[in-house]
Amino acid sequence: MSTPESWLGQIPGDWQLRRLSTLGTFAKGSGGSKEDNRDKGLPVVRYGELYTRFDKVIAEAHSFIGEDAAPRYTRLHRGTIVFAGSGEDPEDIGKSALSLLEDPVFVGGDTVLFTPTSGEVDGVYLAYVLESRPLKALKAIRATGFTVVHISAGKLKTLPIPLPPLAEQRAIVESLVRETARIDELVAEQQCLIDLLRERRVALRAHVALHGTVPTDEVESALPWARSLPADWRVVPLTSVAQLESGHTPSRVEKTGGATAISRG
Repeated sequence: MSTPESWLGQIPGDWQLRRLSTLGTFAKGSGGSKEDNRDKGLPVVRYGELYTRFDKVIAEAHSFIGEDAAPRYTRLHRGTIVFAGSGEDPEDIGKSALSLLEDPVFVGGDTVLFTPTSGEVDGVYLAYVLESRPLKALKAIRATGFTVVHISAGKLKTLPIPLPPLAEQRAIVESLVRETARIDELVAEQQCLIDLLRERRVALRAHVALHGTVPTDEVESALPWARSLPADWRVVPLTSVAQLESGHTPSRVEKTGGATAISRG
């Protein structure tokens, strides 16, 4: 099936291309400032945390407000997607994440809220789509401003959303979650290796500075008179590297060229 969205190319016949506005409702977040933050209390999501704390989903709150401040904030329900309404970089404007937090939760200002109301879309699938490279580019095109960049609900409403059948959306999410976890595990292993190599580099520099030589890896020795040996050394029988023969004791007086030679016994 062809589509006017050149970035999408062709889509399967049972997929749809829908405007975001047809899949739910928009609202605007409002609230106070970080001065309202407390060490504990009611969870609140701030627009800046969408850039620094959250990826595709909001699974844990990092800011809290007191009950006295709550009336100044917008209520955030589980399953609602939060967009950052302002920012400094057009390429990241409209950064979004799906809230998985249980009520009561609140959201601050400079945010746009989208709550899916259509049973045709899976919230996590939509969160992945909205943070895909093509959709991020489309959000950047719709943004306004220079020093501070803004995006409104009116601009977000027109975002095109590729929409497979619901079962396929969930299968796509399962695959993405599985592969993302695998990649994260590989990255963690590589980071561990990098940390070990950095520690080894520091230790090597310290050894050279103190001793003037590069240390050699050593292993425990089987020889009773040597505690350890360089790792690339071998312990082998003498007969494997030299030929042994029985000797004899020469006479103390020998004639050599008519002269007498006396050996030192």
